[in-house]
Amino acid sequence: MLFRSQSARASEVIQKGGFSKSTPWYWETVFRTNSIAAWNGGRFQQYREVADSIQDLHYTAILDRRTSDVCRSYNGITRPATDSIWERITPPNHFKCRSTVTAIWKGTMEAKRTARSTDEDVANLPMPDDGFESSIVDVKDFFNIPLGVMQKAMEYGLFDDISKKREELK
Repeated sequence: MLFRSQSARASEVIQKGGFSKSTPWYWETVFRTNSIAAWNGGRFQQYREVADSIQDLHYTAILDRRTSDVCRSYNGITRPATDSIWERITPPNHFKCRSTVTAIWKGTMEAKRTARSTDEDVANLPMPDDGFESSIVDVKDFFNIPLGVMQKAMEYGLFDDISKKREELK
């Protein structure tokens, strides 16, 4: 008797469970995740343009029953805008991430009363979920996808679609 590959069995289980790339929840997840990535990418681009006016950046998670453990632990982190922590924890940090990073402007009342997170506060923060280890801040254009995200795209069979679209837009 021939044994089917693990991925064929996994695909069968996924299909029997009603999950596929054509199900509405899948596309909602893709849309929400990409939207928050674009939103935060745009914010960080704006922050770069006015970097001299920014004192710190502040991580804000929406705290409710849907908040991930990752975002709950990042919530409230406040560090200088130039701190390397922002290369690691810039949202999105997982699928359907709803967090954002806001600027604290120099010379404002908020800047005077805001306490920065210490090195100790950020030393033991968990890593973002698989595929989100590279910040959107590192992405220079839409198709320069971080390695972890590209690996997920390959795993889900989306690499050819992305490559084709990249060529169409050149």
